Amino acid sequence: MTVRRALFACDLDSQIFGALPLARAFEARGWEVAFALHAPHELPPALRARVADRFETFEAWLGELAVSERVLGYDAVGVFATGSRIARFRHDADLADRARRRRGPALFSGFNGLVFERFEEGAAWRLGCDVIALNGPRDRDAFDDFVHGTAFADQPLAVTGLRRATDRPRRPLKP
Repeated sequence: MTVRRALFACDLDSQIFGALPLARAFEARGWEVAFALHAPHELPPALRARVADRFETFEAWLGELAVSERVLGYDAVGVFATGSRIARFRHDADLADRARRRRGPALFSGFNGLVFERFEEGAAWRLGCDVIALNGPRDRDAFDDFVHGTAFADQPLAVTGLRRATDRPRRPLKP
């Protein structure tokens, strides 16, 4: 059986916090998970250790990573960065795929927490990814309203609703 591989490309500590629950979910389903960290020396040491103790990590500037042959070793690449960097990564990876005449790994992205303001701006930067992960039904409804009647009306979404603290027991749902 072939082991599937996922790469999480992150540029800020807040993006790493957003990616970690999803990385653990991939790992729990048998995926090999790695992190490409932009300027890891600038991260808090405890966070850097938290990622490196559990996952393969390496330093990579997102702009170079998007066009690197290195990404071809992964089945899926999650880009967790500021919105404009996600859009640039997607654009550059698409150009590299065309130049190679081959399809690269699936690209996915998500929001790293609750988005109370500028949801539409954040969604717009992520349009065109193979999958966009949303926090829950409220975000899905807002996204559907935002793209209704556009070329992105069929944008693939995943409602993850990931629990941030997976080391604590689940609380029962409210009625």
